Amino acid sequence: MPALEVPSLGPQFQINDSLAICEYLAEAYPDLPLWPKDAALRTQARAAVAQMHSGLCTVLRASYPTNALAKYTGAIPLYDGAAREVGNCLKLWGESRRLTRARLAELGQEDSDEGFLFGQFGIADAFFWPVLWVGYPAPFFLLLISIIAVVSLTDLCVSVSDLIICLSPVLPQKLSSG
Repeated sequence: MPALEVPSLGPQFQINDSLAICEYLAEAYPDLPLWPKDAALRTQARAAVAQMHSGLCTVLRASYPTNALAKYTGAIPLYDGAAREVGNCLKLWGESRRLTRARLAELGQEDSDEGFLFGQFGIADAFFWPVLWVGYPAPFFLLLISIIAVVSLTDLCVSVSDLIICLSPVLPQKLSSG
């Protein structure tokens, strides 16, 4: 369970929820780009985090634990609901990137887009990062390939361009550029 001790709020004061910790840090350090500065992007980022926090990836979290130290090898089982959850993540990521690019263009801030969900790395990216580190980075992609082999992209409500758009920050440059 995450915990953040905050002595300035009182002796032995702890925040024991990951989203509450992030919100506290965003308020305590407003100069850090934890949430987007633009109100429209900030609202969308908070909505995306709320979806993840409220169970968008329950099957993925329960069946494919994050492990940044060990490398998973072997066949990756496809559990019920995993394909749907991966599809939901990809759809959310694709929509987030499209909205971000359009909003930053509207604001004349295209150069500030670093390719993360809402432009710069922030809380939303941190919340979804464990999904990309299922077992080790490779298993997420192997799981994704396994799902695509069994389920069509149409069934996932994801196009190939959405897939490339939402995964481009983590794909090798040659794959993401064409």
